[in-house]
Amino acid sequence: MWPALGAIYLIWGSTYLAIRVMVETVPPALGAGARFVLAGTLLLGGLAARRRAVRATAGELLWCAFVGTCLAAGGNGLVTVAETDVPSGLAALLVASVPLWIVVYRSALPTCRSAPRC
Repeated sequence: MWPALGAIYLIWGSTYLAIRVMVETVPPALGAGARFVLAGTLLLGGLAARRRAVRATAGELLWCAFVGTCLAAGGNGLVTVAETDVPSGLAALLVASVPLWIVVYRSALPTCRSAPRC
């Protein structure tokens, strides 16, 4: 378990350094888009190599496109644009603190009596 956690920290943490290096020579949105297209192509290639079919309905594909666009443009896309002015260490720290802020915000809300509505 610890080597896996260490790998996540190393790989995920180095992403922000790689973004910082990338934005020095490539426009942020172009670089981020290229990363996502490359990652999607590699994942589909991995499925093809394992002879797995991608089975999804049109509605599922539409939803996946919506969520992927929100993540690419809103999440990682804005981080990529921000790293043109913000050091990569600070960007990584801010992104890593998001789960802590969620805990703080959730603890500030009144407790729910009914779990399905929470």
